Amino acid sequence: MRCFTSIVLTFVAITAMSTLVRAENKLLAKWTSKIEADPSKTYTLDRAHGPWMVMVASFHSTGSSDGKQLGKTPTEAAQGLVLELRQAKIPAYLYEVKGKNESVTAQDNLGREQRMKNLRVVDAVCVVAGNYPAIDDNKAQQTLKFIKQYKPKCLETGVDFVISPGRPGPLSKAFLTPNPLLTHEELEAAKQAADPLLITLNSGEQFSLYENTGMCTLMIAKFSGKSICVVNETVEQAESYFSNKEDNDLNQAAATASALVRALRSREPLTERDHPEFAKFAAFAKLDAYIWHDRMNSYVTVGSFSSPTDPEIKKYIDLFAPKTTATGNGQKTSDFRYLPVKGPDNVPVYIPFEPVPQLMMVPHAKK
Repeated sequence: MRCFTSIVLTFVAITAMSTLVRAENKLLAKWTSKIEADPSKTYTLDRAHGPWMVMVASFHSTGSSDGKQLGKTPTEAAQGLVLELRQAKIPAYLYEVKGKNESVTAQDNLGREQRMKNLRVVDAVCVVAGNYPAIDDNKAQQTLKFIKQYKPKCLETGVDFVISPGRPGPLSKAFLTPNPLLTHEELEAAKQAADPLLITLNSGEQFSLYENTGMCTLMIAKFSGKSICVVNETVEQAESYFSNKEDNDLNQAAATASALVRALRSREPLTERDHPEFAKFAAFAKLDAYIWHDRMNSYVTVGSFSSPTDPEIKKYIDLFAPKTTATGNGQKTSDFRYLPVKGPDNVPVYIPFEPVPQLMMVPHAKK
């Protein structure tokens, strides 16, 4: 059960943060000692890196009037920088960006719009570095500061950059960025996985979403705490709505979600003694269901999918989504799905499923 008293929350969050910092420092010492810098290898950016990193520099060819390459190629310059950073115990990677040959909208001399092909297509080879859980991570900020002031020897020849008051060195424009290979949903999942409070709320939970080894899962039920829209009430009146400690809706939401997960994972479907229409609920048993808590909701999900296009997803959507049937006079009705779950005194509680089940990324815990 979750306790949301402010004093307890603060203590739990601080304790979890301190544990995480110690674990991160121990992991970092082990991790940096094994950073490889082999000139015969190419260290390419992967989805497993990050999720936050330093965008160190990008290289592209300027060419020449006779078509000859001047100085180093973008790949040569980037590869040299990656190796030098890795020798400095900073995990760096190559990331190629292909220019798109797209059309653009322009105006002729009479002001008429016309579509024109963009003839300048620039390919770039980027260098990104580090693996950080968040943009405000202390190690990320320290690494960014170091890189912005760093003068790499590999860029002293064969590479041009314009010196200005805002760019005194070749890497002074470095900045923190998400891993460009990750989607917004994956970044949000990574953010949740690194949140100390969410780690505390979910780590000791049976059938936690942390146990899910897939890339994504299907959210089929959501349970929320109290909310209020204040219009003609004072702040004190609004706060009193939440002051009843005997009526903690967040705890109740968590308990209901947990009961639903246990029912879905049950090895035996409902019997006639449990419900007169027991047969219609037979499919809602022996499922791999999981629970997840955030600051405002508790979620129940099913399935462990390798990608958003996993063919198994449709099977679960068909099971939990409402069934629409035609009534014969041009009208349609929707039969929303629900499951009777044993409540207090064995009285069934009817728990509805979401009208539109949604995919969500699995927030894998950092190891």
